[in-house]
Amino acid sequence: MGDPADVTMTKTARREFSRHGIDLMLCDCRVSKGILYVRGTPKALAGSGLGAGELKSKMEAIARHLRARSQLREVVIDCVYPR
Repeated sequence: MGDPADVTMTKTARREFSRHGIDLMLCDCRVSKGILYVRGTPKALAGSGLGAGELKSKMEAIARHLRARSQLREVVIDCVYPR
């Protein structure tokens, strides 16, 4: 069974990405021992206005924002961005 704090932070991270117009349905997003792992292929939500180049910079900005939280020690983004 996972740590309840990790489960809560996983939900918070997913909420933060979707709030900024990023679809993580093709990604594995989870927190394990205070480290957020995002692996896979993120996509921009329809109507979000994010282009292919902007998606990577937006993901990095959200990662910086999430690193500031005391519950997370690190954010690891290992993604393939669509062209």
